[in-house]
Amino acid sequence: MTTFIIAALTADGFIARDAGHSPFNWTSKEDKARFIHLTKEAGVVVLGSATFATFPKPLKDRRNIVYTRSKTYPADSGVE
Repeated sequence: MTTFIIAALTADGFIARDAGHSPFNWTSKEDKARFIHLTKEAGVVVLGSATFATFPKPLKDRRNIVYTRSKTYPADSGVE
């Protein structure tokens, strides 16, 4: 099994400006295409709840696993 981590970083080394700041607002078209390709190829994406909250819905054609410490985190359809 191959495992990889994908992270979009700002030029000054941050992964986000603040909570709710989605990298999809400031990454390039090529970055987005690579993210889609790699995660669809893997068939699964594992996200923290804050990152998942920046997406409008679960990622299509991938198993979506969301990590949270909340025991009452609302599970969307298609999310584990």
